[in-house]
Amino acid sequence: TVSAIIAGDERQLLQLVKNLLADARTYARSVVTFRVKTSGDDVVLEVCDDGPGVEAEMQTRLFGRFL
Repeated sequence: TVSAIIAGDERQLLQLVKNLLADARTYARSVVTFRVKTSGDDVVLEVCDDGPGVEAEMQTRLFGRFL
């Protein structure tokens, strides 16, 4: 069990999780898994599915603003 406090706008965080779930469900073949863990002071949300994944050249474009 992970217990953590996440600072942020509740509506935006909820929208983030909804978007991640919708994308995973769209591209997954059959399995979507959400994991929440802590890493030091950070809370990490992992979304895993058995879909084709994101091509390497698209990853920077899609995720660059979050790095």
